Amino acid sequence: MYVKVDNLGNPANTLGSAEDPQTPATPFSSTNTRLYIGTGGSGDNSAYPNTSGSAPNQTVERTISLNSVSGLEGGQITFSFGGVQKTVTWDDSTASVSLDRTNYGPGATAYVVVEDQDMNLDPTAVNTFSDTASAPANQNLTNGVDKGSSLTYTETGANTGKFEITYTIGILTTGTSQGRSLTVNDFKNFTASGTTIALGSGTGGSGSPIGSSSASYTVQRVSGGLGAVSSVTYAGELPLTVSDSDRNLNSKAQESLNTKLQVNEPSQTNKREFNLREQSQSSNTFVPAYGQDRIILTWKQNTTEAQGILKLLPGQEATIRYEDDVPSTGGPANTSSITIKPTNTAPTLSADKTTVGRSSVIGLTMNDPELNDDSQIVESYTVTFTGTTAATNVPAFPSTISPFSLKIDKNGAAMTISPNFSVTFTETGPNTGVFTAEVDLSDLAASPALADGDTLKIEVNDILEPGESETADVSLTVGLEKPTVKVDRSTVPVPRLATADDFVTHGIASNSTGSARDNIANTGPVDIVITITDPNRNNSTINEETLGSGTAFTTVTGGNVARQVFSYDGGRLVLTLDAAPGQLFANTAGITMTDALKETGFNTGIFQGTIRVDPSVAGNDDPLWIGAKLKIEYKGLSVASSTDDANAVTVTFTARQAVLSTDTSTVVNGGEVTFTVTDQDSNRDPDTAEKVKIRVAWTGANGNAQNRWLELEETGKDTGVFTETIAVGDDTIDGITFDVESDSEVDVFYYDATPSVSASTNWPALGSTNGRHEKTLQVGAASGSLDLGITGTSVGPSSEIDVTIFDTDVNTNPNTKQIIGQGTGSLITVATDAGIEVQLDAEETTGSSARFVGTIKLQADATPTQAEVAGDDSTEVTIPVSPGDVVSVRYEDQNDENGRRTTISKQFTVVSVDPEITTDKNVYAAGDQMKITLADLDRDRDPDSNDIVNVKATSTSDLVGLSSVQLIETGPNTGVFEGTLTLSAQFSSGSLTVKNGDVITIKYTDDFPADYEERVDAGGTTSKDFVKTVPVGTSGTTKTTTPSKPELKDAQGRPVTQVLAGQQVVLSTTVKNNEAASTPYAAIVEVRDSKGITVFLNWQTGTLQADGTTGIGLSWTPETPGTYTARVFVLSGLTNPQILSETITSTITVS
Repeated sequence: MYVKVDNLGNPANTLGSAEDPQTPATPFSSTNTRLYIGTGGSGDNSAYPNTSGSAPNQTVERTISLNSVSGLEGGQITFSFGGVQKTVTWDDSTASVSLDRTNYGPGATAYVVVEDQDMNLDPTAVNTFSDTASAPANQNLTNGVDKGSSLTYTETGANTGKFEITYTIGILTTGTSQGRSLTVNDFKNFTASGTTIALGSGTGGSGSPIGSSSASYTVQRVSGGLGAVSSVTYAGELPLTVSDSDRNLNSKAQESLNTKLQVNEPSQTNKREFNLREQSQSSNTFVPAYGQDRIILTWKQNTTEAQGILKLLPGQEATIRYEDDVPSTGGPANTSSITIKPTNTAPTLSADKTTVGRSSVIGLTMNDPELNDDSQIVESYTVTFTGTTAATNVPAFPSTISPFSLKIDKNGAAMTISPNFSVTFTETGPNTGVFTAEVDLSDLAASPALADGDTLKIEVNDILEPGESETADVSLTVGLEKPTVKVDRSTVPVPRLATADDFVTHGIASNSTGSARDNIANTGPVDIVITITDPNRNNSTINEETLGSGTAFTTVTGGNVARQVFSYDGGRLVLTLDAAPGQLFANTAGITMTDALKETGFNTGIFQGTIRVDPSVAGNDDPLWIGAKLKIEYKGLSVASSTDDANAVTVTFTARQAVLSTDTSTVVNGGEVTFTVTDQDSNRDPDTAEKVKIRVAWTGANGNAQNRWLELEETGKDTGVFTETIAVGDDTIDGITFDVESDSEVDVFYYDATPSVSASTNWPALGSTNGRHEKTLQVGAASGSLDLGITGTSVGPSSEIDVTIFDTDVNTNPNTKQIIGQGTGSLITVATDAGIEVQLDAEETTGSSARFVGTIKLQADATPTQAEVAGDDSTEVTIPVSPGDVVSVRYEDQNDENGRRTTISKQFTVVSVDPEITTDKNVYAAGDQMKITLADLDRDRDPDSNDIVNVKATSTSDLVGLSSVQLIETGPNTGVFEGTLTLSAQFSSGSLTVKNGDVITIKYTDDFPADYEERVDAGGTTSKDFVKTVPVGTSGTTKTTTPSKPELKDAQGRPVTQVLAGQQVVLSTTVKNNEAASTPYAAIVEVRDSKGITVFLNWQTGTLQADGTTGIGLSWTPETPGTYTARVFVLSGLTNPQILSETITSTITVS
């Protein structure tokens, strides 16, 4: 027993050595507080003097001798010191035995736990007990069929009284099942030698158990079996399962069954063997030991057991067997089998149009589930034409497989198509099985050329299944392609005058002045983006064309009517505007084309512009727009004919109620609040992130009332959601610090300028209840602040996080460093979304700082459990995490200045990312210093110091290289590491040997790559190597070469002193190599006009000999008179270029 005495009322320590330290490092330790209880205890503690001492109150015995155990059993012992008493009960506890499970297979491991507090002789240590089978039965701690000899039970932890040991379950000599039991004898008399426990003598001791406890279990053999597979698809892979309980040999480990899953392929005489692993600890279910617990079923790759890949074509049959080494029969290995056979689905093919122009782009959609071979990625297939037909090109596959062919017929006969013509089918997304492609008829190079009236047939032939083929086709007619028109949105806000939401109009009370009071709800016109696709208007392949001209529409019908009509582009674009039912427009609406209908690129035939709808005058600024419709019609190239009319689209005007919200109902100084307005009517321009304003009224910390406008910004283009986050006590609102008085209120208002009202009424006043949205926030007392000391919200799985709390009301004693979490009433809780939770303490940095710091250490673990937590309720805790986990840190200040409890929380995400390795140059030479930079967020382990990592450097000439090139973090918590590597032409200690033509390789092993979780699931190595390669050559600088000033010459090389527009001349320069080694070069010659626009750019490449010179001559014909600047500079090449010269210029005048 351990006794600790703290006499806090006697600081002078007049009690002498009988008084313990007030705060011992370990409250109960074997060096200063131990007392033995029993018949003649030993190892007494001199810190407690005998009663014969002369100092006052020295009344604690070192050893308590209890010679009559039976007489005291069930009684109580009282310890008294300085008027304080503690009482303990002396009694026997009943022993019990438990097992980790009730069913085992032969040879399995059983975890046996004996619980008996009588054996817990030293509560500060882990005790052990040895049990031998040779002793008489009534002297054994445990008895049973499967008990071994010379067994040692080990306490599961200090002071648990639970002792664990593992047994190996014996075989079954007969039958398939047998019930067995394990008995524990209950003793109460034990002796100890250190932490080793043995049976004592006398009653309850050796040979004299006082009771027993038993646990029953069953040993059985079962026949394992394969589970049924509901469907077999390439996208779904093979989700196989095997149920075999007697192969679950250890409940605390994931078992592996290697080569027990066997597959016979149609083309293979030998069986293929795959590995299995237990799905989870003690699950009795086994799955393929590969990523996602599945075997990859594919037609693209050859079978590779090590990677869990099985190749099987549609229509082919394979038998899968599971070999059970311990079947229920007890005889030889038994097998369970299933047969699988992927089927081939006929493809479908469709086109986005039925009539096409001679230069149209046709959109094709092919639906073919079998081409969706990998559900995790977007797949694509390129068809390259070699004549009249084409086959897919699959160079990335181990063997050439053509899943389908593509043929284009014209008027029933195969076409002759350019050999360079190709079509790529790309999946619309992972795991869709739907593939789209574009066929550009202008690139088809058909012979003879396409003509109006021709019929095209595009045919897909699925040939993936051996001996089978399925076809799908679409037919198209060449002629005037029917154009299409579409808009970016079918519902838009009602237009209002831009001044309808200004302070000057409505006079809403506020301390804000000037423009800060205006543009509250972003009223104004509405923009509609229109897209017209009309290849027939695509008259030039080298210009971006425009439909119509100017911004004005022609008013066909306007004024005080219910329907107004407008036209544009010579009557080809017609807009019909209808007011809400039963309403009349007071005046003609303002309709303009603010952005011209311009082609989206060269030769696209797609034209895009912006139509702006404005109420224009006050008479039209009414709710009559609510429910109004704008019909948009495009009549194509021929206005008179309807054969090329596009589809009509209709846009509806509407007014929707706004929503005002905040992320908290209570604000405190030091905290944050996010204000959000959701108002789709304020989303007037889909291409711009717009703004609205809210009114915030509060009482400042100085007691002054404030009433200000706060601007919120749209979260992105076309969202209609507007937010702003304010740091209370730090940030300003319209120039005034947003600090708040405790126990006051903050009132927030948003004024909806387009509330949902009847179209027959007038707009309500902006400040009226119909359009006003209010929210009141409570102000709490000043609370502490919480900081995690990390950059951003992501950390690596082995990082340390310093949690800092600043809270003045916890600093009750400025002369002592205090601790949050130990009697302060305030708590710091760390929790993960995986169910882990722990209490963290934080210690004050100095006695009067009110700054408290605790540390969270993350420990990477694929399956985090609460049992792995360490340091609970201390200033340094360790928690297990896996990449993807979200960790929350909550601070509960239970006693702020007003006695209220306040909670502050922050969270971060545990991530594993791939590193990025960069160097300061693209090419190096011997003698250079290579600067290496490594960016790896999850390698930043210590937030308070610069971490160090090592990379390996090798070269073609030095394959051993340097195994530990040190990179140092650029600063605490940056995750960016830098270092230098010396390159040498000769061997030199600490440098890397290189020569021209070498490739330098930098290798870094990342403990937590981006695919860490998948690697854990696969059961292989979790780390991953990343490399960066850099060539060795001549290291170039701007002094490496010197070009001469560019001059004009004629074709014979004679100088030209005067040049005319349209005259061909040669831009001539010479380049000198200033190095004693040859070097490749690319001489760039550029001409710019007087506005700085490049009108000519060309280059010449080659190799400059050592100290050599070469001439450069490039032909140029100026098109217009003017003053030009010729520029020349030299690069090392066009790939990974290094600048080898300064830029040299000259002025050229063209008449």
